[in-house]
Amino acid sequence: MTVTKVAVVAGAYTKSWNITSDADGDTTFAIAHGFVVQDGVAKAPALVWLTPLTSQFYTHKWTLGTVDTTNININATSAAGGGLAGTPQLQVIAMLPHSVID
Repeated sequence: MTVTKVAVVAGAYTKSWNITSDADGDTTFAIAHGFVVQDGVAKAPALVWLTPLTSQFYTHKWTLGTVDTTNININATSAAGGGLAGTPQLQVIAMLPHSVID
């Protein structure tokens, strides 16, 4: 059972990752986002979206968990047919608003 991420966008204020869940029993995953503000202080993203890429996103019922200064946590249910080896099931998009709109 493995959940993996591949960075799609790695900007200073916007980042995204494609998430692949190989097995039906993959139910949690923590994405280390690495957002920091000007003073080098870690900051939690203000906006996070889970975007479906395949029908297994719905079978697994992925949901957003805790978002903090270090990680974006996503959770799923263990469901038959929820895993899909080698193919991303969802994209996680996170944004840290620029200081002029904070």
